[in-house]
Amino acid sequence: AGVWHATCGAWRVVYDEMEYCHITKGRARLTALNGEVTEVQAGDGFVIPNGFEGVWDVLEDMEKHYVIVLPLQL
Repeated sequence: AGVWHATCGAWRVVYDEMEYCHITKGRARLTALNGEVTEVQAGDGFVIPNGFEGVWDVLEDMEKHYVIVLPLQL
């Protein structure tokens, strides 16, 4: 868990973990490999599922509070 800050920009991501995010400042767009687009802004809470691959595009300088849950290792 923690707080993440980012300035405008975009980068490719691959999530092995599940992440809950709560945006406290700014705006971003997440574009999955299949083309599905999710736009988020201050006040939004959402989950990025494990296995998500795509692009984080920070549209306005942002801050998010997050909690990461790693997959169970058997």
